[in-house]
Amino acid sequence: LISGVLLALTVRTALRNRDWQDERTFWRRVTETSPRSVRGLTGYAIVLADNHCLPESLGYIQRALAIAPKALPTLIEAGAIYRQAGQNQRSQELLQRAAVLAQEQTASNRVWVARHGGHPEDMVDFTSAEVAAELGQTCLADGQFDVAVEQFRIVRRVKPTDPAAYLPLAVAQRAAGQSTAAIRTFWQYTFIAKEPTPGYKALLALYATSAGSNCTLRAEQDQVRINASCPQVREDLCAAQLEMAKLLADAGFTVDAHHAAQRAQTKFGCSDASP
Repeated sequence: LISGVLLALTVRTALRNRDWQDERTFWRRVTETSPRSVRGLTGYAIVLADNHCLPESLGYIQRALAIAPKALPTLIEAGAIYRQAGQNQRSQELLQRAAVLAQEQTASNRVWVARHGGHPEDMVDFTSAEVAAELGQTCLADGQFDVAVEQFRIVRRVKPTDPAAYLPLAVAQRAAGQSTAAIRTFWQYTFIAKEPTPGYKALLALYATSAGSNCTLRAEQDQVRINASCPQVREDLCAAQLEMAKLLADAGFTVDAHHAAQRAQTKFGCSDASP
């Protein structure tokens, strides 16, 4: 049995290594056949960074930036790679440059849409949200917690249906000492995440150290659970659900916003359940 398990693990490791080698070989060949391909250089840099070959990755991303200093995808990936390498200041510089370019690109696109009879006000700036997500991670890693919160709020505003837009914000709010806001954002994460356990565990820890009501937690079958009947918890649940309803409505998710408002009223008994 032990030899069978070892064999399975060996085969699985070999397959992972082969996948890595195949991907690495592909992108390396792209850079060899097209040495000025920004996409190829960036792709190879990403693969190298993902596999912890950071000095080599930085060399390729620097080559890509030298060829196309205003290439948004490359700037965003460069910011992530420099952060991974522990160079937060350089990461922030690149991502701030990307943020400006993203705003200029969005403004230009909206002008074009308006000229062609479209509705520029309906355009969603996903690129700026992508930049904000990376910039938030860099600021979080650098201890700039309030700035990280601002950036992650941008992501949540643009992508209110994406669980990944909530967890980093809650983590940043907790790090910034914004306990109440963090609790409510963690609740929002649990509302929509397929696997809400990380959010629930964070809520347990926050309620355990909260200076508010002492009824927020209760023992149940040798486990500590959140007491949903506690007034403080209900207040947090209502505030979280109603804020989510407003976020959804502002982003144009009218049906989802209506459902969120209904849940606030029927499930949590919130008095003001209008999104």
